[in-house]
Amino acid sequence: MKNRWALLCACCGVALFALNLVGLFLDQRPAALNAPDGGFADQVTLDYDQTLEALDSARGLHGLEKATRVTRIIARATAHSNGLRGPAALTKTPWTENWVLRLLGEAEPVLVPFGLPRGTFSYFQYQDPWRALERGVGLCCQLSMILSGALYDMGMESGVLQLNGHVVAYAREDGQEWILDPDLDVVLPFGMDEACDRIGEVQAAYLEAGMPEETTLLLGPVFCEGVRTHLPAGRGMYRPLLYRFEQAVYVLKWLLPMLILLPLLVSLRRR
Repeated sequence: MKNRWALLCACCGVALFALNLVGLFLDQRPAALNAPDGGFADQVTLDYDQTLEALDSARGLHGLEKATRVTRIIARATAHSNGLRGPAALTKTPWTENWVLRLLGEAEPVLVPFGLPRGTFSYFQYQDPWRALERGVGLCCQLSMILSGALYDMGMESGVLQLNGHVVAYAREDGQEWILDPDLDVVLPFGMDEACDRIGEVQAAYLEAGMPEETTLLLGPVFCEGVRTHLPAGRGMYRPLLYRFEQAVYVLKWLLPMLILLPLLVSLRRR
């Protein structure tokens, strides 16, 4: 009986190891994102490799020019989605990317009655900007986190800015601040300390980006009322605890198969 249990554990461990190894060679970006008939052709014009090349070409830029170029790149490489648009699997973590996160996502309906917020794992918001960029799909907070993380890793002070019902990014250099919105491809050449006084310019920028005129009228409360918080610049600063959890889960996806294989190894050593 013990040998059978050890063999079962070994099969599970090997299968999970195989998932991890296959994932090393697969792109986790949903195929529908860059497919002409995937529903996102109007938003996404760069695939992951093209995005990395474009970002690399922007490293030598400085100031507002760099912030603007990187914002444009992220806007063209990502799509706004809350999981309701497009295939249901669009925002799910693939088994081959991280089977632990996917397993938690599949178990989420059981955990929700115990207080887990819906969407925590079924639509996991990556806190690592490059991992999130590879997936390429998210809400305004996810896309702004991608942008701020990319700029920060490229040497520019940048973080996430929480507004009243919306999330954008900010960048700073030489005492100047700019507001960056990769979700709607908008760059405002001033910071939050000027946004309310220049709300007409804010509305004009969003109108030019394609926002309906009646919707731009709502930007006043978004930029001038309620919560407006500059989160600290740096990778993982949007949700630090979730960032640490994410890093731990990516270690666990390799560690757990090794632990599962232990009973077989112990059994073989005793022979």
